[in-house]
Amino acid sequence: MNRIISLSTVIVLLGAACGGDGGDNLGGGTQTLFVDARIDKEGDTAFFEIDVERNQLPVDDAIVLMRTSFGDYTVPLDVNRNGRYVGGQNGWAASYYIRVDAGADWLDGSIGSPDSAELVEPDPLVTIVLPADPNVDVLFRWSGQPAELVRINTRNFTWEGTDVGQRGVPSRSFTDCMDNVDLRRTRDVTLVGGTVGSRIRARVTTSTDITVALPACP
Repeated sequence: MNRIISLSTVIVLLGAACGGDGGDNLGGGTQTLFVDARIDKEGDTAFFEIDVERNQLPVDDAIVLMRTSFGDYTVPLDVNRNGRYVGGQNGWAASYYIRVDAGADWLDGSIGSPDSAELVEPDPLVTIVLPADPNVDVLFRWSGQPAELVRINTRNFTWEGTDVGQRGVPSRSFTDCMDNVDLRRTRDVTLVGGTVGSRIRARVTTSTDITVALPACP
């Protein structure tokens, strides 16, 4: 998914700085704000999208702070307002701490980032030879510490479920000489200092091109 944000919202933060707590923390707060914080790794940048509400109404005067090992970053209000704060920070940190202040109302918490899921089997540098039986699965395995959820997506197959580091993909789903495998890991932490449903989510996607041996392929 492509995003367009102003260059001023993507900040390269250099040097030593205070990081988050290094992992998951349900945090605290006044339990008066609803916060839905989403962090997505795209390329070498972590994009932030945070919705802030009070009594089901958007809050446009909040101070939204993201803290990582790369430094502190105040996420700006989106140009369309509506209680959404959008920005980005170069790099992918091991954890993300968030604090939201709006007048006397506040909450905070943190999340440990999911590892990138790098495809290790089949070897993406070697052409995949499909089983003779189209009902037999091709085993896909990926690296990294498992997360709560993983999604695997190819041109003709999509599955999302518990991340156990591998998944069979029906060989009959490969119908083109070239395909692409997207692996997306997702972690969620409830923010107990907010109203019901408040959370922080971190998601990382890797994309790998593969070659498949088919009769029609050169």
